[in-house]
Amino acid sequence: MKNTDKIDLFNRKGIGFYEKNINWTCGLSFYYWWFRFRLVQINYGGTNYYVQIHNDGKKLEEKTQSGSVWHGYGYKEKAYNNAGQEKTLDFTATHNLRHEAYLKLTYNKQKGVTNWEEVKKTAIPKKALDKL
Repeated sequence: MKNTDKIDLFNRKGIGFYEKNINWTCGLSFYYWWFRFRLVQINYGGTNYYVQIHNDGKKLEEKTQSGSVWHGYGYKEKAYNNAGQEKTLDFTATHNLRHEAYLKLTYNKQKGVTNWEEVKKTAIPKKALDKL
């Protein structure tokens, strides 16, 4: 049997056909994940602001769609971004926050504060820390 008599399964449609399909599939996959990343970033990402807690939060009680009652604490505090610009932000917590704690808040223009976490004083940018 000669080399030319062998059946080459990959050349039935030509190797170019498979290369084009792989490139198209990889390109489509890239755009799908990029779109999902941007969607999450738009909905939940935002600008970091920093705040120091000095007072107890306002006790909240809200009825959920399922009929149960949610208990939490509401805060309205002056917060500062990396450049030291001030913004008054509203956010909630499931418990009363520790006095003198430093928080990093994620603020989204459409949704308000989407996340907060306690941080060390050394993690706060200098311009924001100077204002706190």
